[in-house]
Amino acid sequence: MAGIWQQFKQDVEHEWERWNMKKEPDNPITSLNRYIREAERETEKVHRLTERQRRLAEEFQYELDEAESMLDKRKQQAAVVKHYEENELYEVALREIEQYGDRAQKLAAMKKEAEEQLQTIEERHEEMVYKLKDMRLKRMEWMGRENIARANYNISKLYQKDGCEPEARFREVEHHIESMEQYHEKQYEHSTFDEQVARLEKRKTEAGQEKA
Repeated sequence: MAGIWQQFKQDVEHEWERWNMKKEPDNPITSLNRYIREAERETEKVHRLTERQRRLAEEFQYELDEAESMLDKRKQQAAVVKHYEENELYEVALREIEQYGDRAQKLAAMKKEAEEQLQTIEERHEEMVYKLKDMRLKRMEWMGRENIARANYNISKLYQKDGCEPEARFREVEHHIESMEQYHEKQYEHSTFDEQVARLEKRKTEAGQEKA
């Protein structure tokens, strides 16, 4: 996992530098996503190993409990047969006490080793989980930087298109609208003037007819 992490940091930094140098909408996040997926798979593998090791430690504990239980049982039985001077049975009990004692010692050592191995694997898994989180945070950081870069790129395209800035276009449109408004206002004024003159002429004509 450490090798993957180092390779990840080197490659993605290289991709980011290359992207900045090209100044093209190339996406280095693709490389980052690939390493994240690989890290997720490796982390899941170690998680499964952790579960296997935990079950193994539990099995050792179970076998150790059985051996210690049989050891205690044989010790009690040995005391009984010794009390009744059953020498043959006592010898059998002693042999089995030795066997179960040896077995219990071996199982205790194996259980301890399995638990130490489990702790090591759990620590490795926890480290991988943290590094995976770091990768995901790095991806979020890069996505934010990519969004800014793309926004700047789009704004730059907008300003550079036809060599005219948006403000200049807005001023041009506004000037055109103002010209249209002035034209229609004049047309309205002319129309109103003609109507008023026509009414006055009509009144004059009607007044002349009445005098006649």
